[in-house]
Amino acid sequence: MFQILFFCFYIVYLFAEDCSSCRQKGFSCYDGGRSNPCFNPGDVNQDQEAFCSSLGAQFCPEESLAFLQDKNCPSGHYIATDNRVSDDWCEQNCHVNPSWCVSTGLCKCADPVPTPSPTLPKPSHSPTTSEPTMKPTTSKPTQPTTRMPTYPGSKDPVNLCYFTNWARYRHGYMNNGNDAFENNLDPTLCTHINYGFGTIDKHTFALKSFDPNADLPSGASSQTKPCPEKCKPGYIHHDWSKPNPCEWPCSPDRKFRGYEGLNFAMKRKNPKLKSILSVGGWNFNDCSFDQLPGQGKDSCEIFTTIAGSEKNTRTHAQHVIQFLRTWRFDGYDIDWEYPVVAGHNSLDGKATPRDYNNYVRFLHILRQEFENEAKSSGLPRLLLTAAIGVGIQNVQVAYNIPAMSLSLDFISMMTYDLHGAWDDVTGFNAPLYATDEDTEKYKYPLSVSWAVEYWIDHGARPDQLLLGFASYGRGFKLSQQDCTTPLCPISGPCAMGSATKEKGYLAYYEIQDMIKKGAVRHWDDERKAPYIVTKNGEWVGYDDEESYKYKLDFLKKNGLRGTIVWAIDLDDMRTYPLLNTLKRTLRPESTDEELFSRGADTKEIELPKAVGIPQQSISLPGFKTASGTQIAATNDITVKEERDRFWSKEKITLLIVSVINVIIFMIGFVLLCSWKRNSERPDAYASQFSLNQGILSLWTPEENEDPIVTI
Repeated sequence: MFQILFFCFYIVYLFAEDCSSCRQKGFSCYDGGRSNPCFNPGDVNQDQEAFCSSLGAQFCPEESLAFLQDKNCPSGHYIATDNRVSDDWCEQNCHVNPSWCVSTGLCKCADPVPTPSPTLPKPSHSPTTSEPTMKPTTSKPTQPTTRMPTYPGSKDPVNLCYFTNWARYRHGYMNNGNDAFENNLDPTLCTHINYGFGTIDKHTFALKSFDPNADLPSGASSQTKPCPEKCKPGYIHHDWSKPNPCEWPCSPDRKFRGYEGLNFAMKRKNPKLKSILSVGGWNFNDCSFDQLPGQGKDSCEIFTTIAGSEKNTRTHAQHVIQFLRTWRFDGYDIDWEYPVVAGHNSLDGKATPRDYNNYVRFLHILRQEFENEAKSSGLPRLLLTAAIGVGIQNVQVAYNIPAMSLSLDFISMMTYDLHGAWDDVTGFNAPLYATDEDTEKYKYPLSVSWAVEYWIDHGARPDQLLLGFASYGRGFKLSQQDCTTPLCPISGPCAMGSATKEKGYLAYYEIQDMIKKGAVRHWDDERKAPYIVTKNGEWVGYDDEESYKYKLDFLKKNGLRGTIVWAIDLDDMRTYPLLNTLKRTLRPESTDEELFSRGADTKEIELPKAVGIPQQSISLPGFKTASGTQIAATNDITVKEERDRFWSKEKITLLIVSVINVIIFMIGFVLLCSWKRNSERPDAYASQFSLNQGILSLWTPEENEDPIVTI
């Protein structure tokens, strides 16, 4: 026993990391509290000592690294180990900082000298506002010749969907005054749901509900915790000598909406569903916005203030943990739009370059506090995600991509809003590819594919990236009736939709309604995106099931982790065709609808008549019409026969395991009886093999320190 313990301690000592061992492996920072204690700055030209210190890590001096670099690669030649980079890229960058280059996993030392490939430009190691110098030679970016490697983190696909708490206030076509959870949303439609949005108290840095009426059961900010778990349909209060815990606002028959709708009702139907509270957004960070109290000018400095000091960040982290645990969220999504960028972080309108490094420290401390809390509470660690912009003017100045990737579980790419009425010509909301004409117009190939390749080329891991999908479109008013293609001149945004009520912005269901009323759909095969043109000269670029499929093929080819969708309430809420396209493609096994069809409740509902169309009975999925006809649940869910319900996969598995256990028991019983019978035979049989002898023969004298019980 002591020999085994000594051996275990020796192994632990042998593999324990310290600054010396980190130097030997080519790393410059050491933090014993991290799961990966050795790491490097994402920016090779960055002050390494300052970077380590900003994260509370120990700096391993560069002098030692220089010696180790020569030792680790005597030949001084490097080759690529990942198909995202070339051998020549490794040759150029590894000579700048060999230890960093090798630590990325993209390159390794080689001998003899590899055959050089065409020269590639060296990556920029510091934020810059200059425009990109390279333009594609074709309308589509070059695709990888092989699939991306499978990364350790790339397990299950992620379908992350944004829920917006203000959608309940929409009226007219496709809306009934309830949120998606009240309307019996299929709990398997998304693997993760981002609840948009919470907010932050700018004085205490605590999380809080931005709209208590939409978020909380009581509709009042004074409610600081959920209703008791037992206050659900079926509860009856018997002991009237004690106060009834399930009175208003916690009555058992209340509507489960907002936080409760997601974290209680939805998770009862699908315990695997993950909920994430999202904080931020465009209005939250737009310092010029003054139309809503608590947003814009009232909130735009909050993120930069919190990230500006370690003390503020740790205070915020503790408030975040408390709030998320109280309301049963599984993670925190930071939608900071955008660090550093002028007009988004300071009321004076100036840029805040300190955010570039502070953002990395901010994420690192949040992740560290989440890990510490998980260890102390025994609960699963809270997820940490971030929504990021993809425009070149923002991404180059705001994000240290490799460094921020160290702390985040998912990076949600907002690959939409690439064009809109802020331009002077028509353009697609989220084109998969850019043409030569697009590149000439915008000075770089702004598109979904370009954004993905940029982030991967600059240090993001594909297994972290979630590709953005839009369930809405951006519309324009054409200034020339005879020019109806992309890049045609415009005079402004298109008219607002009857439900969304915003000029130049239309939900997918509003666009489909326009097609029914005579708008003509066109397909742009170069950009892989549809658009419509109306009789009154309006042009709308959007996404549909066809464009989704092309993007999903691109996602798979590039090894991305999954998708995000903005937003649930903008899809056709009767059948959710867009969200179901993502679900069926990435998670075909989730089309087993038994979980939802068994747990779904049905309620009578009748939607208001759409403006401008004949009166008709419109029913949301999972509801009954006033006449009592059952409507198919979301994803065309049907009720199975009783025998199909009974023979579920879980029950069959349990039956097989039970049969195996019975067989093993019977075999053991027979062997035991045979041995007992044999032990009672005369001495003539004593020399024969017995069960007891067989067991004892497996023990060595050293291991028999404990008393042996003879059977």
